[in-house]
Amino acid sequence: MGAANRTITDQFNTLPEAAMPAPKTVNPFMLGLAAPKIRRVFYSFHYQADIFRVNHIRKAGQFRALDKWRTLTPHDRSLWEEAKLKNPSALMRTIDKGLEGTSVTCVLAGYETWNRQWVRYEIAKSLQRGNGLVVVTIHNCKCPNNGYALPGLNPLAQMAVGYDAQNKPRIYERFNETWRIYPRLNAPLSSWPKWLDIPQAGHVMPLSSGARCYDWITDGGRDNLLHWTDAAAIAAGR
Repeated sequence: MGAANRTITDQFNTLPEAAMPAPKTVNPFMLGLAAPKIRRVFYSFHYQADIFRVNHIRKAGQFRALDKWRTLTPHDRSLWEEAKLKNPSALMRTIDKGLEGTSVTCVLAGYETWNRQWVRYEIAKSLQRGNGLVVVTIHNCKCPNNGYALPGLNPLAQMAVGYDAQNKPRIYERFNETWRIYPRLNAPLSSWPKWLDIPQAGHVMPLSSGARCYDWITDGGRDNLLHWTDAAAIAAGR
């Protein structure tokens, strides 16, 4: 079914989905003309599936001490898992605190990242606070336990922004083959994201149409991650 025939449903009405431009993947060397500004970055990823792949990137020396992100220790992981199972509100507060002081959220995307509820929350909260967004795919990073992974869907293609019936910008998520207002943050955004095109009236725009997506291996993440995050912050006006 074509994009023009699909619909999204919110609590007020049913809206057609906007045609989505191709994801913006740019030659990383085009961004390497000047030294990038070091940004405070929040890293969002699927903890259980991709922890070793994320460590691969961490060991490349690109995660700075000032970055706000989940500390990778067994103790922290146990607290994280317990919070998910027993106290979602506490987990949301942990994520909110981790985002404080950041200007960019970098989604490290593996095979299943697009469908993880807490990754979606991190993306939504990042939108709410005006962070820049960038995706780096990590399926080509070898996990010592499971080897390489299949590429997954772009997590930012599963979330969108659209105007509701009161002409206020809202966050939407892809759910059961349709779009719905994101339930964990259903208040309107204060403004439309600077880096995302505004669709025609009655449509939503997937985040992947405005945020860039790179591959850690093929796009030279070791040399370019700082450029990617700096560019995302600039695009967001940060």
